[in-house]
Amino acid sequence: MVESPHESALVDPAPVDPARTGTGRLGGGDIGRCLTRLHHDRFTEAQLIEDAVRERTIARGIAHEHAIVAMLKAAYGATRDLSSVPFHELTAATEAAMHDDVDLILGGRLEGPDGALVGMPDLLVRDHAGYLAVDVKGHKVVGSSGVEASYAPLDDLLASATEAIRFRSMRRRDLLQVAHYRALLLEIGLASPRPIGGIIGTDDPLGCAWVDLEAGSRSIMEDHADFVARAEETIAWGRAHARPLVEPWLKKECDTCPWRLVCLSALEQADDPTLLRSVTGETRTMLRESGITTVSDVADLDLESGLVEGSVILQARAHTANTLLRRHGGTGGLPLPHTPIEVDLDIETFGDTTYLAGLLITDSAGTRYEPIADWTNTPGGERDLLEQLFSRFAKWTRPEVVVYHWTGFEIDRLAAGADRHGLGVPEWGSVRDWFEANAVDLCDWTREHLVSPRGHGLKVIAPLCGFHWRDDDPGGLQSEMWFEELLDGNDDMRHRLLEYNEDDVIAQLRVREFLRASDSGPGPGSALASVADWPLDRSSIS
Repeated sequence: MVESPHESALVDPAPVDPARTGTGRLGGGDIGRCLTRLHHDRFTEAQLIEDAVRERTIARGIAHEHAIVAMLKAAYGATRDLSSVPFHELTAATEAAMHDDVDLILGGRLEGPDGALVGMPDLLVRDHAGYLAVDVKGHKVVGSSGVEASYAPLDDLLASATEAIRFRSMRRRDLLQVAHYRALLLEIGLASPRPIGGIIGTDDPLGCAWVDLEAGSRSIMEDHADFVARAEETIAWGRAHARPLVEPWLKKECDTCPWRLVCLSALEQADDPTLLRSVTGETRTMLRESGITTVSDVADLDLESGLVEGSVILQARAHTANTLLRRHGGTGGLPLPHTPIEVDLDIETFGDTTYLAGLLITDSAGTRYEPIADWTNTPGGERDLLEQLFSRFAKWTRPEVVVYHWTGFEIDRLAAGADRHGLGVPEWGSVRDWFEANAVDLCDWTREHLVSPRGHGLKVIAPLCGFHWRDDDPGGLQSEMWFEELLDGNDDMRHRLLEYNEDDVIAQLRVREFLRASDSGPGPGSALASVADWPLDRSSIS
């Protein structure tokens, strides 16, 4: 949403060299992107965040695109691959190929008559008297919900009888991009009469999802035209101002944005309400109209104020206090399961394969880390790992043992592995049945009993309980890169992976130890301040 220029405490970034400020063109990669980022990409001089995970994702996407292109070239005779054409000749070469009625054009470039809109669709497919645009994406696009689509095989992209599917709603930006290419085809008079666009993802089986870009009460083509208008306004503003027209607000897209630290610094300095989950730019505008301009202001709202959901106010209180708070009132302890033997479980995966199961066992003899690992990345190696793990599971049952894990990831991946190899937990059969009877999802438990300043991921909760990972860049996606390095021969990664996995299970234990240490008498957690008691007595915050 484009908001009016603002006078908040956001920091002005340094302006970029004026030589760069003439770049007003909008390409396919710009479409659907955060408008604040659109400004920074063009007009801000800053040190972008180096993100190995993002670069790996991009590289994998490019590799997937190359593989799809190779398949299509093998399947179609009438193709023209323009990937080696010099850039300054590419637009003309693309239009020449379309005028030659080439069935499939790879790596082309489109440009509108006035040069304001440009784009490089991965594929242009000849359909009747014009062309359809297709983009290749390094992620899945078929889902259980979303807009209606049809699914055609790669060797017959324009098949008349295709499978009906749903295109994932979370991938709408993909559709905005192919709508951008269709808009360009319309501008130059070479568009197919059919208003559809295609996306080839990583779904199994591979295929092309075709979506009607003009369907619905609010079509994708209309959304594209609206975005272009807002983007052009943003760029025009940026030519004269260092500060973006559109204020930043924290959202999922920020996680992979190279300008994340620029925006996050500004938001934290302003104590901006969008630092809270569920507070969008629109909600922020509504709050400002009521005089609520900071997270602290939100924390001070009455839970029945009606301005925002009560859960947002509770999070604002935990954020302002920068600590975990008890979700419910009262002075009793939190019902934290405790057995003679506690096991903390965390698995590491690569693709669909589980290669490491970390077990932290705490009993009368102390605490010890016992990993079960397979470094071969083979089906046989995974089967051996799962057989060992499930054998351990069979010996760990309540009330003598409780197994802790974080989220349902372990359940889903281990159940899928069991199905692949025809395995189960001895005397239990179903992996899910064993988990339901003998395990506790510590993430679900924290959601039910605690309010966190910044969500309930283990990397958020454990530091609030005093624990810190030894690795300076911990994370599941990072660990996949380390495993790739191990497979490529870097044996140092084995120690790094084991250490990271060990820290994950220790982190779970530290959360429970923190709660048990926060006991004023009635039980674990009873010494934590309650989110209902606001403003807090600062002495009640440990």
